[in-house]
Amino acid sequence: MKIPKSIRMFGYTWKIKRNNRSGGAVNWEKEDKPAREILIGRRYGEQEMVLLHELTESVLIHNLVRYHGNEVNQEFIFNFDHTRFCVIVKDLYQVLKENKLI
Repeated sequence: MKIPKSIRMFGYTWKIKRNNRSGGAVNWEKEDKPAREILIGRRYGEQEMVLLHELTESVLIHNLVRYHGNEVNQEFIFNFDHTRFCVIVKDLYQVLKENKLI
């Protein structure tokens, strides 16, 4: 999969930026960070997997099923049933299809 410079998701254009760190991050509308931006670390060998991870996490956030846990490392908790899972898969499929990634 080629990593695009931007992606359409939830009616918005999200910039995809690469940085010199490892891993990835999603920035929604926050005062201290640019809105609608996905960061992909160049140090990670499987950048496509990081992009898929961040896209999936964005869909989970959009569906209101991701919560902050009590862990020190800001681990997240995901809470959904099979019906919600089907919606999540549909949303992720839509993002991938609309952006010609599949």
